[in-house]
Amino acid sequence: MTECLQSATMQSVLARCFALFVGLISGMAVAAEQGPDEMRFQVFLGDKSIGFHTFTIERQGATELVKVEAKFDVKVLFVPVYSYRHENTEVWRDGCLTRIDARTDDNGDYQKVNGERRGRRFEIVSSTGARTLTVGCIMTFAYWNPEFLAQSRLLNAQNGKYIEVAIEQLDTQSVKLPNYEVPARGFRVWSEDQELDIKVWYTRDTGRWLALEAIVDGGKTLRYLPAVDRRFVSALESTARHAGPR
Repeated sequence: MTECLQSATMQSVLARCFALFVGLISGMAVAAEQGPDEMRFQVFLGDKSIGFHTFTIERQGATELVKVEAKFDVKVLFVPVYSYRHENTEVWRDGCLTRIDARTDDNGDYQKVNGERRGRRFEIVSSTGARTLTVGCIMTFAYWNPEFLAQSRLLNAQNGKYIEVAIEQLDTQSVKLPNYEVPARGFRVWSEDQELDIKVWYTRDTGRWLALEAIVDGGKTLRYLPAVDRRFVSALESTARHAGPR
């Protein structure tokens, strides 16, 4: 009976969760020195893998082209109860967002966000309407770029809302991955009005985005951990050498 009750509420729980969580993970990343930098995360709900979220960043002079793709599927007793698809392309210049084109299928709820800087204005058209922002530098939730930690408002790439946030540093010393314990710095990104509370971690030596998690309705943890990436795994092995395997 408990399993059935959980599955009956799963769709609404996940819809609220991913609308806040996945749509926020979009923005400028630190580009690789040569060629595109691909960051691929495996996503877990509790202890179950539900999909992947991939970020590809390509630098063209002072411009960064960012492509994001997410695909999640949740099952209860082998029965599909929730699906999520998100595609997003962003253009950044000199550390600020200049264009965004995002589409989301949130379990059948379709949303889109299109925005572009025009002079001193940033014009946004989304499924909820049109708005114009007049602030100097717009940033999305660019977790891989530490400069976003200085922002007080960030753009949600899923619904086009410009959210007021608070950011504080955690007492993190390391993050445990399946095979390594990596020295890391952690931060909390939260907004009481938006019921948003996320933790994000970076490697202590290079500052590369390492992991991310949030507690969702029902007390389960939604977690991002690095998927197999030869360059990233090699870097982690070097970073975690003194920490040793778990």
